[in-house]
Amino acid sequence: MLHFILISEQTPPGILALVLTRWFLLYIKASYLRQLYRNAEIMLTQLSEFEVQAAGCHCCNDAEACNAKVCDREIITRCLRTWYGSVEAFEVTVRTRIRSVLPRQLGGLLFPYGWQVISALPLFWGFADLIAARARDGNWKVAAIMLVGAVTWCFFLFPFFFQATLLLANHCRQQQSRIWQDRLKSLAVAFVPTMLSFLGQWTASLMADVVAVVVWMGGSVILAGSSWLALRYQ
Repeated sequence: MLHFILISEQTPPGILALVLTRWFLLYIKASYLRQLYRNAEIMLTQLSEFEVQAAGCHCCNDAEACNAKVCDREIITRCLRTWYGSVEAFEVTVRTRIRSVLPRQLGGLLFPYGWQVISALPLFWGFADLIAARARDGNWKVAAIMLVGAVTWCFFLFPFFFQATLLLANHCRQQQSRIWQDRLKSLAVAFVPTMLSFLGQWTASLMADVVAVVVWMGGSVILAGSSWLALRYQ
């Protein structure tokens, strides 16, 4: 399975199947991420215009006209005055402090780096089997190169591809007027990380000596770090 995913020496039908499979899976991911970012944008707009009086309440729309024995809106309003000094102070807090935190929580920090590494662990386990086989045969150089490749893929390249998809989905989050246009947009978003992943495979195949390994790993670290910073401060 790992050979099918990572190794570039495939027959043309195998390469086509790999491209289409990876593209389709990333298309599903891109579609859901674009919808997520659209919903987050709506939420941020609502927070910027937040008013306690406009918030829904199951017993009334106006505390003064409420017929319930205990009005939820009135109780919450009293609590807010106790905690924040006034309802207006709470509304300002929601519009400023809370709204400033949510973009990071709903955007770049939605999938922390640690989660991305954990999701790449199956790749590392597959690499571990290949590394052990080379080491058992005494081919320590290839085993060492594959170990570097495993670390690079799991800790840097896989997170970079994931983060690139997040950035593209956020940038292209606006929904198109027609369904087919919107699906084409998701396909375009998914196409970029698909090609990036194959580019990563191709560059990995060029690792023949220590210098090439260091350059490849260093470039992967820079890419992953750049995309992480872009997500964190977008």
